[in-house]
Amino acid sequence: MGPQGPPGVSERRLSYGYVVNICDDTVTPINGTDGLAEPPISLPNAPTYSIAINANTHHAYIPSYNDSVVDVVDVDANQVIATVPVGPNPSILDVNPNTNRVYVPNTNGNTVSVIDGASNAVIATIPSSLRPHAVAVNAVTNRIYVINDGTRDLSVIDGATNVLTRVVSFSASIPWYVAVNPNTNTVYVASTDGIFWVVNAAAGAVVDFFGLPTDYPSGLAVDPKTNLIYVTGNNGIMVTINGNTNGIINTQTLASRISGIAIDPDTNLVYISADLEQAMLLYNRVSNTIVNSIPVRCPTAVATVTKVSVG
Repeated sequence: MGPQGPPGVSERRLSYGYVVNICDDTVTPINGTDGLAEPPISLPNAPTYSIAINANTHHAYIPSYNDSVVDVVDVDANQVIATVPVGPNPSILDVNPNTNRVYVPNTNGNTVSVIDGASNAVIATIPSSLRPHAVAVNAVTNRIYVINDGTRDLSVIDGATNVLTRVVSFSASIPWYVAVNPNTNTVYVASTDGIFWVVNAAAGAVVDFFGLPTDYPSGLAVDPKTNLIYVTGNNGIMVTINGNTNGIINTQTLASRISGIAIDPDTNLVYISADLEQAMLLYNRVSNTIVNSIPVRCPTAVATVTKVSVG
């Protein structure tokens, strides 16, 4: 037998959630795999209730409503690398990882800013309807969906041309959160009156709607793999909806109040911000139970990313 070679390098895939801490202008990395909160990252500007992470570049984007900028954080180095001026009062943004573009609704500018993730500069400003509040991106079709609470509708933007292609109305409801399942090309909207809307993106039309057993919605997330949709409310209730049938299949009270939710697509973890409990809840989608509660100051919006640890 010849001499034994050196041991190979081992890798661990770690689930992370990055949560915005609204009361002290920081973002806290949560290692969900090991159940640990890491030291918070200080932000130069007061954050809005929003964060999105490009899974390809590992850059996180956090808007500041009052300062009209977007802070960019390298989540591998855990440090701010840029601050990008945008339009007046940016709100809930989203990113297309395929094109490395970030779409920022400017609530009081009635526009959407497009940030180039490579240069961290605004490359386009798209007119929108009144008071754009939230954005969701379908990275497969390169369509951007913008919720406008002032006109109570949904603007559809072609990401290749930055041109508005369609508007979908929600009648009397004020839309507040929007999410997309790229596998089914379906858009989901939760409105402030507790109505859940289902939009067929190809047809550009509402195909279903129903009431939710929650008060004011506080979060919306889609699992494309299972076609399950999760809606949270200020009363601490999380509702699970089957995207195949558009029916409610589970309702659970998880906290006194929930202020943010994000799904890790690579694991069974869901990250849920329980702001009154000052904790991040880790929820297992298989067992439908909370498996960990991690103390965090003033948690609000959260986004997930997978990191690789070598050692």
